[in-house]
Formats: sequence, C-alpha cells, structure tokens
Amino acid sequence: MPTLALNDDLVLPVAQSTVWKALHDLALVGDALPDGASLAAADAARAFTLAMPGFDGRVLLLDLD
Repeated sequence: MPTLALNDDLVLPVAQSTVWKALHDLALVGDALPDGASLAAADAARAFTLAMPGFDGRVLLLDLD
C-alpha cells in the first residue's frame, strides 16, 4: 500500500490544545481546502476521505499524542 508521510515543524503562536481542536474540526479543515476538494469522515475512527483534482484517497490520523 503506498503511503505519504508529512514531517515538518511549524511553530504557531497559540496553545497546542487550540491547534488540535482546529485540526479535528472537519468543517474547518474542509473550508481550508482549495476549490474542488472535499473532506469527509470515513468508516473508521480518525479516518477521512479526501478528494482533490488528481487525487482521491483516504487520510488516517496516527500518533496523535
């Protein structure tokens, strides 16, 4: 199964709890996607379907702690 790992550091001037809350807000994340993209909850916990022009796949959130 092909995978994509995104590893980078970004320091935000807000509390970590605020960032985690925003990243788990499906509507907020969906609104931040470009036109033509969609994000929806999938059948498993912490799993989402992501559709963008040229990409259609599943996003699974791991290592949340």
